[in-house]
Amino acid sequence: STCSSFGLKQEDNVCIYASKGSFSAPRVWWTFKCFGHKNVYLMNGGLASWIEAGGEIETSPTANDNDIPTTDYGKNVNLNENFVVDWSQVLDAASTNHSTLSTTNVLDARSAGRFHGTAPEPREGLRGGHIPGSLNLPFGVLLDGDRFKSTEEMKHIFQNIGINENSKIITTCGSGVTAVVLTLAYHQCFPDSELPRVYDGSWSEWGGREDLPLEQ
Repeated sequence: STCSSFGLKQEDNVCIYASKGSFSAPRVWWTFKCFGHKNVYLMNGGLASWIEAGGEIETSPTANDNDIPTTDYGKNVNLNENFVVDWSQVLDAASTNHSTLSTTNVLDARSAGRFHGTAPEPREGLRGGHIPGSLNLPFGVLLDGDRFKSTEEMKHIFQNIGINENSKIITTCGSGVTAVVLTLAYHQCFPDSELPRVYDGSWSEWGGREDLPLEQ
């Protein structure tokens, strides 16, 4: 696996960053979490924040693959299925006839326009609207430019839509990337609470299926 070729071990500290911002790096953080890596962190603001803080950078080529001792990282790694849900589990949470309606909150990270079906979807063939009963929390609301807002600010944002440390949450978005921004932000606010599960198919799947219900 790629992690094995990087010489990673399960007990290693792993810091995730992107060249700029906090858009896609959380998805990598979550992927490590899904496969049981405990010590994984995100650099808030990405490489740009590191440089701004005076951190050193190098421009030389990375080490030759032959110089890195491989590990058996993937040998005992298994997907934690409690971190991800499929469309049927989301349908259960959204169903007005299902007992989990009052206890499971589906949070949608897309823009308000896409959520309400008043703005076009960037992918062809998708319907406009949202999963019935879901709440809209555009991922950008949790960010201050390229960085996550303070923990207190994010707690206030979650609490304003009725989310607290006891909430059970499923996050969704357009393609399963920015949903993890919500998951990570919630984890930062409530580290001892259950990690929000991610609907990996997100609107790319739900919006493309005529047999699944929606609201606008």
